[in-house]
Amino acid sequence: MFDELGDDIGFASYTAWLNTLTELDESTWEKPIANDKWSIKAIVLHIAHWDNHLLNVIIPAVKNGEGMIFPEFDSCRVHRHRLVTK
Repeated sequence: MFDELGDDIGFASYTAWLNTLTELDESTWEKPIANDKWSIKAIVLHIAHWDNHLLNVIIPAVKNGEGMIFPEFDSCRVHRHRLVTK
């Protein structure tokens, strides 16, 4: 959705929400949002890594006619675990 100036409202809202995360203390940042759920930190890292993968792997591959290239889910799980436990 775009505003009257053509700016992406969704991205602006997402960016504003991300900026509020700087106000969280470390325990809130690390705490799972519910039982057996990820923490805010893990969720944000997951979104950030998918954004990076989309921008640097999937979009260039589609532009080159190679189609969409997705990582193995097991490798993503291991990678996420390493990042979240740091």
